[in-house]
Amino acid sequence: MTNFEIITTYLKHGIPVSVKIANGEHQTLSPTKDKDGRYRASGWCSSLEETKQRMGKCRGYINLEESCKDWTDITPFHLDFEPYPIGMKVKVIKTGTFDEIEFVYPSGYVIKNSTQLQSHTELMPNFEEEEEKVIEMTLTQIEEKLNIKGLKIIK
Repeated sequence: MTNFEIITTYLKHGIPVSVKIANGEHQTLSPTKDKDGRYRASGWCSSLEETKQRMGKCRGYINLEESCKDWTDITPFHLDFEPYPIGMKVKVIKTGTFDEIEFVYPSGYVIKNSTQLQSHTELMPNFEEEEEKVIEMTLTQIEEKLNIKGLKIIK
């Protein structure tokens, strides 16, 4: 695979990449693009750590295919983030539902009322107020619903 193919594969999947050139300088590429499809670059720095600090701060966007031919040491990395704590209300992005974090694992989260493991990128903090759903039913309607489930009200 070419440098371009390797780098774009990482970036398309949301993984930032650090690269190095012959003179020893480093640059970090962010998986965000501008309106023309160019990836965000940190600018050339003397160390990998410096490029991570400057990621998105300078240089702007680059035409990756033209620039990456002589790059070496292609190093993907994950950004550090603070995990959601147990009990935090979150919104599941795919479904738009809200619930609390019940378990935290190195690979993701389990929210209440679900057995599915959710990744960090599938959740977002909940800053919205949930609307309370009020369902009005007559006593007869309630008894019918309970009967369907094999339950009944003892009076």
